[in-house]
This record gives sequence, C-alpha cells and structure tokens, in this order.
Amino acid sequence: MAKEQIKKTVLRTRYRAVCEDDSFKGTWQENPDLAKAEASRHRKQSGNRDHVINIITETTISEQFVG
Repeated sequence: MAKEQIKKTVLRTRYRAVCEDDSFKGTWQENPDLAKAEASRHRKQSGNRDHVINIITETTISEQFVG
C-alpha cells in the first residue's frame, strides 16, 4: 500500500481592517501595511477619529497530496 506524500504546501496570510464602531470592513490585503493604511483613511473621515479599528489576520495552509 502506497503512502500519500505531500507534493506542495502553500501558506497564505492576508489582512483586513475592521472597525468596531461602524460597519467599515476594508478589503483583504496581502500586505499588513495596506490594511493599516485603509484603517488610517477610515479614521481620518469626519466623525471617525476615535473609532477602534482592528487588523484581522487570516492564514490558510493548502496541501496537495499525491500517491
């Protein structure tokens, strides 16, 4: 009986700015600095100066098997 072997492993991390005070959710970004820039732009809008904005990190691992 042949054992399965991992052919390829892909690790992907992406980032998103999400505001706790309203419905703002930035787009998913491959670079955390881009998500932080979106958060900064949101905070600079009128009335948003004190908004709490989190940068959400999502990491996925994909493995392709052969055998």
